[in-house]
Amino acid sequence: MKKDNSETLWIKIMKRFYGIEGPVDEYVEKTINKIGNFCFIFSAIYIIISAPLLLIAWEYLSYDNFPISLMIYLFLYLTIITFYMSYSMNKYKIVGFSDITAEDYDRVMKSERKKLTIATISFTCGIFLMDVLFTAIKLDGTSWSQVFSLKNMISKIICGLLWGLLMYFGRRNKVKKSIRANEAMEED
Repeated sequence: MKKDNSETLWIKIMKRFYGIEGPVDEYVEKTINKIGNFCFIFSAIYIIISAPLLLIAWEYLSYDNFPISLMIYLFLYLTIITFYMSYSMNKYKIVGFSDITAEDYDRVMKSERKKLTIATISFTCGIFLMDVLFTAIKLDGTSWSQVFSLKNMISKIICGLLWGLLMYFGRRNKVKKSIRANEAMEED
């Protein structure tokens, strides 16, 4: 017998991307669309404002420093988008840590560390692959020896670890705040 699966591929992708567990009702879908629309508008404005700045920076910075400024640009962009999405998901109570107790803290944080480790590795690899792509199409004028240099590799790893630590501390604070809120509700 075939299992009745009323979720479309788009709903499955949204649930996976946003980390939603359970069914997606109309409220959740509208809220996710609202968050996605804001992120798209922010991305467009960020690109429109920063692209001319990067072109100006291309002229005034040495070619050795331009990839670093590009990494800072991308790091800032991804950090803002990630924090906004996390903040909005908790604000609208789409996904969160509403039913966590102090006893569940270790289990939840172990799960969060696993997710954030995967995200950090993916982010770091993405930054490195972007550098490889820029070199392959001769966008930044670097040679392959510069891309695979120890200095370049370490800078990418540090950038990825910094992003991962920011995400971890943000998530840990949200879990602790949720535990304090649950304890305060139980006392009342």
